[in-house]
Amino acid sequence: MWIEEIITKIFLYTKWYDYDHFVQDQKTIDAVLMMLIQLWEVAFQIEHHYPKNDLSHIKALKAMRNFLVHAYHRIDTNIVWDTIQKDIPILLEEIKRLLNQNNK
Repeated sequence: MWIEEIITKIFLYTKWYDYDHFVQDQKTIDAVLMMLIQLWEVAFQIEHHYPKNDLSHIKALKAMRNFLVHAYHRIDTNIVWDTIQKDIPILLEEIKRLLNQNNK
């Protein structure tokens, strides 16, 4: 599943980092931001195919994607880090659950 590949990359890029190290590595920040944009694109396709879903983190991801694309110069790395640590694992589980339910 493509979404798992994107999320795996995000976790791989940040695996050995704490927040202080993350904010010091602009290449990693840039890579993660690009993966977050791609993640939203894939999540949007899933949401489009399954309009009656309970993906609570999709709306937050949409808002973040729009901000990343249109206000890239004002990125708050605290929000990005929190998204990586808290929201993406939940989103992954929600999407897995949705796909499993619809593949039965």
